[in-house]
Amino acid sequence: MGVAAWNDATAAPSMKVYHMVTSGSGATAKVTPTEMKGAVVQYTCSNVVFQISKTLNAKATEQFVAAEGHYKITLSSVPTTESAAGAASM
Repeated sequence: MGVAAWNDATAAPSMKVYHMVTSGSGATAKVTPTEMKGAVVQYTCSNVVFQISKTLNAKATEQFVAAEGHYKITLSSVPTTESAAGAASM
């Protein structure tokens, strides 16, 4: 049995965070995703830290803390089990 790829640094996660902004209401409501600029700065086991860029985001409120609202998070390069048997046991 091997070591999880994040633990031995053979793989690193990547992450995208989108602030979901709703305009309109009812049947005419439209949800627009706005990508937050930043990067994964730390990862261990099952923890991933995404740091919002202080200079790349347009709104000052997004520099240190994400604005209140809904977010979509896409995490890539997630290590999985080495076999179907391992996956079935999860």
